[in-house]
Amino acid sequence: MQARTTALLLSFLLLLGACGSTNDEGPGLTPMPMASNGPSDAQAMSLLKTYISEQKGPPYSRYDYTRADLNGDGARDAIFLFKGPYNYWCGWSGCMMVIMEATDNDFRIVNEVTGIRGPLLISENATNGWKDIIVRVSGTNMPDRNVAMQFDGESYPVNPFTQTDIGIRMANIPGTRIFP
Repeated sequence: MQARTTALLLSFLLLLGACGSTNDEGPGLTPMPMASNGPSDAQAMSLLKTYISEQKGPPYSRYDYTRADLNGDGARDAIFLFKGPYNYWCGWSGCMMVIMEATDNDFRIVNEVTGIRGPLLISENATNGWKDIIVRVSGTNMPDRNVAMQFDGESYPVNPFTQTDIGIRMANIPGTRIFP
């Protein structure tokens, strides 16, 4: 048993040695520096907590959360879609969504959007430098439809029900699906 363990250890060391660099420049692999994708999740959560408090929302509010670069600056912005309590953040037309822009060291609230239900799609198409957000509008006396929430230079529309039907199924639009 001892000879077998010794042979296995020697084999391992030989394989490990074979993975090393054979040049005189030092080790074969150099770690890549961590890429910054904007402020941390904790900073987004902190701003959301402040937002909930300022809105006099329940501290036990529930939400879904994702990060995505909406404005092409390389930093991941934050999108929160509230799920409850239903009577506070949500109604017959959907729930409140909060969009935050990642700045150099923190977040800022871009705007709130009402009447949102998942799934949503972050489109590859952009308007005024920000990606369009495709939303399914339903729950009214109107037919269900898909609309593109387009950035107007300052914010996204507050109410998706005011937007025009894009006439395309969400599955046929290139982009990233969120809040399925």
